[in-house]
Amino acid sequence: MEKNKVPAQQKQITPKPTIPVQPVHTIQFENEMGQGFFSPNFTENDKLYFYTPSDPDAWNGIGEAIDSLVFIKTQHGHYDIQYAPPYFFPEISKLDYDRLLIKVLTSGKFMLEVEINRKTGQTVLIDKFSGDLIYWPEFILNINSVEILEEYPQKIRIKPLDNASENVKAYEFLQPIAVRGDWLKVNLTDSNFATLDQGWIKWKSGDRLIIRYSLFS
Repeated sequence: MEKNKVPAQQKQITPKPTIPVQPVHTIQFENEMGQGFFSPNFTENDKLYFYTPSDPDAWNGIGEAIDSLVFIKTQHGHYDIQYAPPYFFPEISKLDYDRLLIKVLTSGKFMLEVEINRKTGQTVLIDKFSGDLIYWPEFILNINSVEILEEYPQKIRIKPLDNASENVKAYEFLQPIAVRGDWLKVNLTDSNFATLDQGWIKWKSGDRLIIRYSLFS
């Protein structure tokens, strides 16, 4: 379905060289999880415009852009960030794997409020239709493996219940396969990722992630 909104007034941003954001392989949130992640469609749109959350017009898709990201296709066929404001520090930036994920805090009809600096919590609005909104359950099921944290010790259960029996099978990795509320069904695998058994762990508590996950290993 095509979006029914007035095109936003896009301020022209002069691209400047920028230092690439450091890649993140393993994530554990200290702040709120948010609703999920936004993945810009940089293969189709070479700019992602930022708008001010305090601007009422911006929420209706007719605000004036205050800044942007500018993407470029390299001579090797990969995409990179040609320009980013100095405050841009997203959750996950690994463009050599085509991964740029920005935490979504608020989902509107036309716009998303996203956290563009995971240290300061600074937010902007972006066009909801300029990429993909990936909610947490979908995201967590498409990552490589998860770990139980020492700060949040828990047992692997045979059912998604606090009083269910413990699964004591030895394993090397936990791979997500299903989500049910705060519970995550996992494959218990060996070092070659062959499934040995299955069980349930809690992956969140309220709006806080209580596991560590690995995207690439």
